[in-house]
Amino acid sequence: MRFALRNDPVLLMAQFDLKGMLGEDKLNAIVKDLKEIAFKQDQDAGVAVLLAYIAYNTGNEQGAGIYLDLAQKRSGGRDDFPKILRQHWDLPTEASPTTRPAPK
Repeated sequence: MRFALRNDPVLLMAQFDLKGMLGEDKLNAIVKDLKEIAFKQDQDAGVAVLLAYIAYNTGNEQGAGIYLDLAQKRSGGRDDFPKILRQHWDLPTEASPTTRPAPK
C-alpha cells in the first residue's frame, strides 16, 4: 500500500468507498482486528497507518488525523509516510489528543 500511494499521486489523494467495496460487516471486522493488533503491538506504526487509511476512506477524517498522529508518535518521527498522507488528505487542521475516532 505504501509503495502504491507513494508512487501515484492520484491514489494518494483519492478517497475510496471502502464500505461499498468490502461491505460494512467485513470492514467492521477488519477494523476490530486492527484495533486489537494496535493495542497489543503498541510500537507498531503500520497498524495505525492502516486504521488512518480506513478512517479516511470511510469519511472519518478526524479519526484519520488521530491515527496519523499515533503513527507518527509510534515511529518516533522516523517514518515520513504519515506526514505525506496528512499533506494530501483533506483533514481537520489539528486532531485533539483527547478525541477518539468515532467507531465504524
